[in-house]
Amino acid sequence: MDLSINSDDRVVWRLAQENQMILLTANRSMKGKDSLEQVIREVRSLIL
Repeated sequence: MDLSINSDDRVVWRLAQENQMILLTANRSMKGKDSLEQVIREVRSLIL
């Protein structure tokens, strides 16, 4: 995988989804528009 250590959560989430990977984390903060929690909420709102 070509992923920088400095990649934001949005990039990590997209890479995991595109490659059918499971993303395990203990950090789902809501700090910023690219936080993992925000990305997941946006994706869910598009699906539901």
